[in-house]
Amino acid sequence: NMTIMEAEELLTQNFSQFFTQPKVALSVIEKTSIKVILYGEVSRIGVFPVKPNTTVAEFIIAKGGTTPDADISRIAISRNDGSKIIFDMERYLYSNEPINNVVLKDKDKIIVPRFKVQEKYGKLSKNYILQYGNVLEISINEMALMETNPARSESYIVDSEGNIFHRLFGSVHLSGLTVDKAQSILTEMAKQYFREPIVSVDVIELSSRNVFVFGEVVRPGIYPIEGNIQLAEFLANIGGMTDAADLREIVVTRKQGKPVVFDMNDFLFKRADRKNIFLEDGDRIIVQKRQRGIFVRLSEKLQPFTTLTSLLSSMLMIYLYITTTK
Repeated sequence: NMTIMEAEELLTQNFSQFFTQPKVALSVIEKTSIKVILYGEVSRIGVFPVKPNTTVAEFIIAKGGTTPDADISRIAISRNDGSKIIFDMERYLYSNEPINNVVLKDKDKIIVPRFKVQEKYGKLSKNYILQYGNVLEISINEMALMETNPARSESYIVDSEGNIFHRLFGSVHLSGLTVDKAQSILTEMAKQYFREPIVSVDVIELSSRNVFVFGEVVRPGIYPIEGNIQLAEFLANIGGMTDAADLREIVVTRKQGKPVVFDMNDFLFKRADRKNIFLEDGDRIIVQKRQRGIFVRLSEKLQPFTTLTSLLSSMLMIYLYITTTK
């Protein structure tokens, strides 16, 4: 904590023990370096020395910049004293406004967060046009209860036909609409069930993996899947199966491995979860038609003749009754 001159005087006094009239000259050739931590969606993670008066934007660029998944509008700088600064690098780069482009201090922690699709497309851009594969988070609240008892959000997938299958409204076509327009349509539909509905629609995933559904289901087709979803849950989400479906033998074929046979009856009534597999990209789900026994099929074929015979018998009984009463 001395000036250069004070340090020279002190050293001169000390060296006088060993030299006659010593002359001491002191020069600073390098200042003490500052060390900061860089973490998150950046090209290089680690602890780095920085030169004094280096700003956060200059430092990040000098270290190779950020990854494509980085949200550069919310870069956080945590300081040793417990304070936190949020730096909008996107705004700084495109408007040259140096807001919060702070000079780095020793032990600063710089965290570059991951870009969140939900916030970017759902909360910031209601003009995003919905399309096949989008995963939506939809919540419907009664205005009077919104603060005290808010409803939970539910996730829906825009299918290959551009529809979602909502638990209240059934099939709703949303593909090609903006988020804002979809929200307006769902608000109108919600008025059948709510006095003053408040509807929120957010896009939480832009694209997804696909599975193929064939056979005795209400809505066969190609469906995107997101995250970890199991077979039984998936079939329920797409509208379920037809009355003719064979619940005991649902087959899943996949790119690698043997086909899996799933018994929905055992799953529902015996809680046999072992074969309720997690779906993978490219899975083909085949719901087969229930095979009827020979007597059931025979009765179905004879049913028209049985009906005709019964009709003729009834007519004969009526004729005999009329003739005998005359």
